[in-house]
Amino acid sequence: MPEQHPINNLLSSSSFNYNMATATNGIREFNGNEDEDANIWLRDVLLITKLMNCTEDDTLRIIVMKLRNTALSWTAETIQQANGTMSLEDFLILFKKRFTNLYKTELSLLNFLTTQTPTTREEFTNLLKNGTTIFELRSMNAESLAQVIIGK
Repeated sequence: MPEQHPINNLLSSSSFNYNMATATNGIREFNGNEDEDANIWLRDVLLITKLMNCTEDDTLRIIVMKLRNTALSWTAETIQQANGTMSLEDFLILFKKRFTNLYKTELSLLNFLTTQTPTTREEFTNLLKNGTTIFELRSMNAESLAQVIIGK
């Protein structure tokens, strides 16, 4: 049986090297179309860049390198309006506001708010997962979200 290593040990190994091309190989392009899920795409990008130990600046560069069409045009304009500098955190907030599918956001919020009171641990876990999604989509602030969960 192969030896098990915690992921951090594998990533900090001296034999582990990366460059920008390696980091971007596993990331698909994002066009900004209605049928693309920006949240899933960002989740994948952030996971890959974290596993590759990319800095925030490298992560932002990789994101921009994988954008096409509408998404790339919007990004160029947004970064220009910020005088060419923007933190990863600020970019992600603006990106999610622009490209998160409004219908999916509204549907997620509706499903969360109409969820019946959980009676099992699995139902409660699902409620918390859905609540996390709602928070990440910035559909509710943390205090309101906590009140809804407590109320259920």
